[in-house]
Amino acid sequence: MGTAGEGTGHGESESGSTFGEDGRPVPNGVGSVVSSFSAGRIYSVRMSRTLQVILALVLAGVLVGCSSAKKYTFDLSVKNTTNRPITVWLTKVGPPTEREWLSPEQLAAVLPGHDERISGVVVPAGKTAQRGPVTGKFEEGSYAWLRVYDGQYKSLSDLLSVSRLSPKRVDMPLEAGKNDLVARDVNGRLVVEPDK
Repeated sequence: MGTAGEGTGHGESESGSTFGEDGRPVPNGVGSVVSSFSAGRIYSVRMSRTLQVILALVLAGVLVGCSSAKKYTFDLSVKNTTNRPITVWLTKVGPPTEREWLSPEQLAAVLPGHDERISGVVVPAGKTAQRGPVTGKFEEGSYAWLRVYDGQYKSLSDLLSVSRLSPKRVDMPLEAGKNDLVARDVNGRLVVEPDK
């Protein structure tokens, strides 16, 4: 066995002290601390994986809880009392996404270049359109909406050109169950309200 001044820089002295890579003696017990530290690192890595699994399970539980959307059914009628056609579109704001509830913007994103017949319903002047029952899934904070556009829109791109802030569009929140609405012309502007 080498002494403090001899050897390759690794080893033990006659007193049992170990030498570090730099050739300096390392006091007894430090090696065991280092070993314990190394074992602690392995333990902490395993703990991190355990925590990751726990967090993943908690997140999955939250997602399952969030995806437990409630079903609601809507029955609609829209009476057009204006002197021009209107276009109505049933949609919702919020998850989960359902094919039959896609907004024009969502439909355009799913079917880019799709500019054929739209899913909205054109209601001629003096007529009433009815739809329902229509059932959808709604998570907390999600709502059903009826968009009413002033005019007859035959293509998706024409419909998309009418923004939410346009006077040619009214977004009407819907309640689950029966919704009887009337579209009126008030001073040249489209207004949609419950039919009383």
